[in-house]
Amino acid sequence: MNPKLVHFVSESIPGSALSAALGMILLVWPSLSGQMICYGLGIGILLFGAYRIIGYFRSAPADAAVRNGLSSGILMLALALFLLLRPELIISMLPSLFGLFLIMGAAREVQSACDLYRMAAPRWFLPLIGAIVQAVLGLIIFWNPFSTALTFMRFIGVSLLLEGTSQIVFSALTSRSRKGYVSYKGGDGKTSN
Repeated sequence: MNPKLVHFVSESIPGSALSAALGMILLVWPSLSGQMICYGLGIGILLFGAYRIIGYFRSAPADAAVRNGLSSGILMLALALFLLLRPELIISMLPSLFGLFLIMGAAREVQSACDLYRMAAPRWFLPLIGAIVQAVLGLIIFWNPFSTALTFMRFIGVSLLLEGTSQIVFSALTSRSRKGYVSYKGGDGKTSN
């Protein structure tokens, strides 16, 4: 398999899996305290940041230079330490952060849809539908129309679970379409004369 394709999939799956896992936890245990959520997020982001840094040093120098693994890993470690050491500052912002996270996921899926459309993939519109759903869920979280905190946390859990799962599915769909597109177009995705 194309190393760039492997990198594309391997970069998106850990974060998506973390999102889906957090969503499942909030769905099953909506009464978890905000501090526990911060600790869980902090540990997950810490592990993902370490993964990015290790990936940077294990990559070929030319590949590492364009992937920003070291800088993003360091930023993730800093964010993780902030979550672990100062959770009380984050707790009041958690709903807004989750909503923002979903809206950012929607933006990623819009790009996936555009990428698939440009590669003439037959199901290019699926990530677009996912993006619309995620954006709506993110806006609902910002609005917070729920009467109880438990219902709100369950809604956040379902939203994060959908976001993480859809990112994994759409990453696989994009990588499969890209693989077919690159082999069809001659290796670099450009037509040769």
